[in-house]
Amino acid sequence: MTFRERIILQIVVILIVASSIKSQSFKIPNHYEAEIGGYTAAVNRTPFWQQANQYGIVPTKTPILTLRASAYAGYDSARINARKLDFGYGVRLVGNVASGRNVLLPELYLKARYIALELSVGRRQEVLGLVDSTLSSGSYSWSGNSLPLPKIQLAVPSFTAIPFTKGWVSFMGSFAHGYMNPTGFVNHSMLHQKTLYLRVGRQKDVIRLYGGFTHQAIWGGKIDNLALINNPDIAKENQLPSRFRDYMYVVTGLRLPGPDDQNRLTNFDYTNRIGNHLGNVDIGADIDLVRYSLFVYRQSFFDDGSLYYLLNIADGLNGIRLRRNNPDALVRDLLVEFLNTTSQGGSQFVIDDPLRRGAIITLIIHNFGMAGLTNSAELAPLS
Repeated sequence: MTFRERIILQIVVILIVASSIKSQSFKIPNHYEAEIGGYTAAVNRTPFWQQANQYGIVPTKTPILTLRASAYAGYDSARINARKLDFGYGVRLVGNVASGRNVLLPELYLKARYIALELSVGRRQEVLGLVDSTLSSGSYSWSGNSLPLPKIQLAVPSFTAIPFTKGWVSFMGSFAHGYMNPTGFVNHSMLHQKTLYLRVGRQKDVIRLYGGFTHQAIWGGKIDNLALINNPDIAKENQLPSRFRDYMYVVTGLRLPGPDDQNRLTNFDYTNRIGNHLGNVDIGADIDLVRYSLFVYRQSFFDDGSLYYLLNIADGLNGIRLRRNNPDALVRDLLVEFLNTTSQGGSQFVIDDPLRRGAIITLIIHNFGMAGLTNSAELAPLS
């Protein structure tokens, strides 16, 4: 499928969703933003923390003049509570004048929600994983350092009680299919992404425990110049595996060999997993201290199977946030984070051991990764 065909597919999906809610009048945006500003630095390079977690809208070189405008239409809570279908949308436009000029569209999406289930199409800024959403250096495997990818996503976006648990156990999660840039060494690659998080404890309880994972896989795509690889164990042909069967391999992590898989797949894909899989496994706790609340979290990274064998368990993102429950407080949040990426499995490389690479633990797929989905490599190399 070409990039143009993918865009057409997204437009068709948007029209389908829009037609399903045509009984409602057009929703006027209920939130607007407009901004004009500038950046400058002594060495003509934007300071790191001025561009980090900005979803790729801040250029790396100064001076910069920036113009930004956005409009959002949220859900009508009365319709959601009445178990009726509702929709919303968002658009954000950014224009930068630096060493060159560029116009960016970091957000353009349509969303529809019925009770707890949400369908969204387009490009949308997100925070995934157990992490502080405002002060954090960023969730490890899905940071806010680049423009969001266009996705089609089905999700339960907020914690929803599991029936028959009386609210003691809740879950949230998402399942998405996205598209990478149409240019590059491997172009037209696709993204598979899923998340699942559980909460034990009701919203009113003193202690609430959390656990879950995010899983991303970059797969498919086409290599224009196969001669640059010249290794049939990595790529046999220009088109990387992208059949529906390959998609099921990517989603489930299971290997159910078809009659021609061994011939059409490279030895690496056949003995390992199709695509580049990476993500994080998270745990956390939220404690109500009456006047304050304490949130602690830990993200452990997986990439090549090292986490399954606890070889890189020392690596991870650790955070403690203290929040004043008074929304009018002058200083409300205090966050301390520690990111460690120095272990990386030590001297043992799981990818070199065919008996251990590609191991599976529940729904988490551990696979060799050659590139991350985040620019956190500027801080430290990937595990």
